[in-house]
Amino acid sequence: MAALITTAWAWGRKLISGVKIEVILMAVVLGWGAMKTYEATKAEQHANDLKAELSTEKAVNRGLEMMALHYGNQMKRLSVALEAREASRALDDRSIMAA
Repeated sequence: MAALITTAWAWGRKLISGVKIEVILMAVVLGWGAMKTYEATKAEQHANDLKAELSTEKAVNRGLEMMALHYGNQMKRLSVALEAREASRALDDRSIMAA
């Protein structure tokens, strides 16, 4: 393993010794720019994921609100119908008692 590391180190030194400093600096700058671009893209994707999650949550909440409104209206109608039926029975009871 040590021989492999020393060989790679020697090759790296030979490679770098033949390259101008401007090329090395350009590679570093390009690498840094690529890293920043990747970070920005990842942050944008995360923001888009959060927006999609929030949109889904809003849609689910709206659906639940609509269901609650629908069943609330149904309960009101049933309550009114039940009260009307009770009033009708009371009226029938009174008419039977009067007869």
